[in-house]
Amino acid sequence: MKIKRARKLPEIRIDYAWLLYNVSRVLEKSIRKNGKTKIPNFEESEKLTEAYRQEWSKYEKILLHAMCEALNLSFYKPVIDVSIAPYFIPQSDPLILSFYHKPDRFVETLTHELIHILLTDNNKLSIKERPSKVDLMGKWRKLYGEDHDFNTLVHIPVYAVLKHIYLDVLKEPKRMDRDMKEVKTYQNGKAYTAAWEYVNSRDYKKLIGELGQLYKEIK
Repeated sequence: MKIKRARKLPEIRIDYAWLLYNVSRVLEKSIRKNGKTKIPNFEESEKLTEAYRQEWSKYEKILLHAMCEALNLSFYKPVIDVSIAPYFIPQSDPLILSFYHKPDRFVETLTHELIHILLTDNNKLSIKERPSKVDLMGKWRKLYGEDHDFNTLVHIPVYAVLKHIYLDVLKEPKRMDRDMKEVKTYQNGKAYTAAWEYVNSRDYKKLIGELGQLYKEIK
């Protein structure tokens, strides 16, 4: 894939969120019953965070360029902080990840959450605007159908872009296979699996093209 280097990319800062450590200890009590291991100590957490930074640095520019160019969007924020703390479920707003995955899978999880951010807080629209000027969920429902639940709906565009990245940019389909297998184990796994099934039943490049047109019309 030819990368256009002129696009301004955000700085991604990955840090161990030590202030969330006490919250993690509370979460640990409820999660241990599911067979999870003991919460890592401060030194172990710092070491894991550095391993994540090193792995992410190998892919950062190509992944950020790929998602921005696919959608013809730029991130609204010039700096995006990634906070990491034990036992937190990955989320994009605020962007918090956990120590659940090994470094290579961490890259995929961070990419997933960054696509969420790019889709909702970019140079053409931001769901953080008050009052909101765009019903983004309504526009996605017009594209993908009214019968999807929230988690399925918001992951259809994410997985379309991820499929492009896995197959066309990284050329590592095993990453997509791993992703599809893991989502089945989630608490709300059916919703995530339904999103992957939707993307795989259609031309993902066409889905991305429709997204790009949607944002162009919004602007």
